[in-house]
Amino acid sequence: MADRTWNDYYSNAGSDLLQFIDELYVHSIYIDEILHLRPRRALEVGCGTGRTSVFLSYRGIDVTAIDRDKALLLKARQIARDLNGSIRLLRADAFRLPFRDSSFDVCYHQGFLEHFSDEDIRRLLSEQLRVASSVVFSVPNNHYPQREFGDERLLRRKEWEQVIRGFRIDASRNYYCPPACTLLDVLKRRRPIMYMARVAR
Repeated sequence: MADRTWNDYYSNAGSDLLQFIDELYVHSIYIDEILHLRPRRALEVGCGTGRTSVFLSYRGIDVTAIDRDKALLLKARQIARDLNGSIRLLRADAFRLPFRDSSFDVCYHQGFLEHFSDEDIRRLLSEQLRVASSVVFSVPNNHYPQREFGDERLLRRKEWEQVIRGFRIDASRNYYCPPACTLLDVLKRRRPIMYMARVAR
């Protein structure tokens, strides 16, 4: 498990249209929170496949996406090309972003912060708020059913709010059941498995 890379994790990810649409649907509340800010320039940190950034580029947003995994960036570049997305992909360190202050309107990421300690999360958010006025992030919460890498911190909403308490929290909520969630699931009290927040300086 410890030797697994993000490129391994995304080995089956591609530019399949149904997979792309499904991912957008599953994370629609998180994506809507980004769009709510009406950004012109946006930065995705730890972009993985880059599919969220591809979608935002369809909305006319000038998108830059970074990751530290060179092989994964090559995969993201191919996916962006196949899906006709217009994004700038760069290899960079999330703790030392290679951008000037206030270069972006928003910084965003999904499934990133849960791999870090409280102190590192605050360092990462501070660095992101140096280059952007807002950060929107989504992480698996305590109801998420598995740990893909084994180091994920599956915290409750109140625990996440405690971790980010030094920042201004403009939005905070748990969201979505898996895509197959139906009225029957709701009646069975199936719980949302993600936490999303928007923070600012």
